[in-house]
Amino acid sequence: MGAVILGLFSFIFFLKKPVKFQVVNQDTKILKEEGGGGLLQYKENILFDSPYFIQTTKPDFFPIRNWSVSEPSLKEKAGIAILFSGEGQEKILYQKDIERKLPIASLTKLVTAMVALDIYNQEDIVYVSKNAVLTEGRTGDLKVNERLRVGDLLNLLLVASSNDAATALAEKIGEENFVNLMNEKVLELGLKNTHFCNVHGLSTCDPHYSTAYDLAQISYFIFQNYPEIVDIASQKEIRFVSLDGIKHFELNTNKLLDKENVLGGKTGFTKEAGDSILLFLKPPEDLEGILVVAVLGTDDRTIRANELIDWLRIAYLWK
Repeated sequence: MGAVILGLFSFIFFLKKPVKFQVVNQDTKILKEEGGGGLLQYKENILFDSPYFIQTTKPDFFPIRNWSVSEPSLKEKAGIAILFSGEGQEKILYQKDIERKLPIASLTKLVTAMVALDIYNQEDIVYVSKNAVLTEGRTGDLKVNERLRVGDLLNLLLVASSNDAATALAEKIGEENFVNLMNEKVLELGLKNTHFCNVHGLSTCDPHYSTAYDLAQISYFIFQNYPEIVDIASQKEIRFVSLDGIKHFELNTNKLLDKENVLGGKTGFTKEAGDSILLFLKPPEDLEGILVVAVLGTDDRTIRANELIDWLRIAYLWK
């Protein structure tokens, strides 16, 4: 390595006057010319100096941390930003207490949706019970004995974050049976720090928790295997008519769908969990893979998630 670096500096020396460099990234040995100028970077046997560039063949080379940008203050209990490559490799770009078990409110419904798609056809019909209608929360505006398709309930579940819809979906096979399937699902994924006691995430029972890291893993699995969930979560609004002729219209609780590269996500709030959000994003600079961002237990999910996304753009070199 020393001989390679020496050779590169010799090359630069004959092309321009000698300069001094300072290390700005210890992880990948990024050297910046003092007083300005380009960056000289090397990682293992990869070298390039702008404008003298040697193309890297390492797929995991980017993104590279720019340590001149300090960590953000998001006022969250836990948070994560993780890049999953097209080959499934993961690179954590931001983390705070990612293994801390926390209540996750309506982020629960991502797993509710997975199980519903596993066991039902979207054209299956669900009769809404009085128990479902009385579930805490007002979104969905379902009526007792109203008939809805499973697909319509999934829209209410993921767009409007309807607790009524979650209960109605579960009651078709029995809530306890449904919750058992949710717990079996996360265990199949090897996630031992997640457990559910209901289908909506309300603070009505214990234990009910997950971690920022487990939620990121769940999200990647969804992105790979449940495109219907990502598609529904990307919708800004939904309109449909139930089989009884009742019109439904709901806006998405996710206010970041207009932000560049955001593909969808899920929001959540309870007094115990705080304000939370999880987002699927297309990585900057057309990098392959999927970027997952989660902010748990913060004061304002929209503001804090937006800050984290903006921070990722400047805290890393993406190309």
